[in-house]
Amino acid sequence: MIHRFGLRDIRLLEQLQARGIVFDLRRQLLYPRTPLASALIGLFSHGELGSISSVYSSAARQEPASGFISIFPRRYIPYWDLGFLAPALDASAQASCIWGKLLNHISICGAKSGISRIYARTAEDPEVEDILHQVGYTMVSRSEIFVLVNRPSPVLAPRGLHRLEPRDAASIYHLYSEVVPPLAQQAEGLMPHWASLKSHHLGHIWHSREYIWAEKNRANAYLGLCETSHANWLEVVVRPEYRAEVMPLIKHILASSDNLDSAPVYCQVPDYSVGIGWVLRALGFESYAKQVAMVEYTMARVPALKRIIVPGLETGIDVSANARPVFRYDSQQREAISGPSLN
Repeated sequence: MIHRFGLRDIRLLEQLQARGIVFDLRRQLLYPRTPLASALIGLFSHGELGSISSVYSSAARQEPASGFISIFPRRYIPYWDLGFLAPALDASAQASCIWGKLLNHISICGAKSGISRIYARTAEDPEVEDILHQVGYTMVSRSEIFVLVNRPSPVLAPRGLHRLEPRDAASIYHLYSEVVPPLAQQAEGLMPHWASLKSHHLGHIWHSREYIWAEKNRANAYLGLCETSHANWLEVVVRPEYRAEVMPLIKHILASSDNLDSAPVYCQVPDYSVGIGWVLRALGFESYAKQVAMVEYTMARVPALKRIIVPGLETGIDVSANARPVFRYDSQQREAISGPSLN
């Protein structure tokens, strides 16, 4: 039986959160909360904040089993992000079965709520990926996450680098469409997290500093640095021909931040951005983790036949009515049209 998380489930969740799997490393590093804390925030805010959580409990008396799942809604966008699953696959013999039931339950709930996509970002694990694939998730990309070990020396702002402004919306969207592969674009939808201007800032978690490096009104690179009290997250998107020139851009942004001394800096490099990893290593970054991004589409387009209505035929044709001429002519009108009769 699966039900929404309630106050009666607090003790159970306290036990499960210690033996579960956390998804979405970026969220966990920037805003670390326990699954119980996120579930309580979501419960009291009616899903506006925190997570939307569900609990599974079996009715079997011999081998009782329980599980827990939480997702994070995205603001303004009908997407969900998978946040937590318990128990871990190596913690229970029934874990894979519980995962399948919980994931299917979330998919059905999302579709009923108008959610079109559910994302799962998890550490590379063949067993986890296989279960997600079985319930309908498809792999989008793989990425490597780096952490800054040695702070780079400060440099002057390179020419063409400026803070992101609303007028850059068109150029940065062209950058996104030309650099990111079509499969990733399709998974991100029409509003990727760093290429959608909302309230004069990009994305749903970015609230700090964002830059664009452009030449002749053409964006060559985007750099965003999200700063929280727990961590900093650096995002770099650059055209392939300019990857070797992005090093001074990163050095300038990192050196101008006052949050680097109190919180670590992480940067994610997807597999289609080959070359950025070498630049980060030269700047003092080291490999921290590897993860895979997967997505499930809860809705699909279905072709539908459209009825064509012809005016006058909605109620059918009355074939029993006597045929009658449309126009009636008298003898004078007929002679005017066809000429005088020869008789």
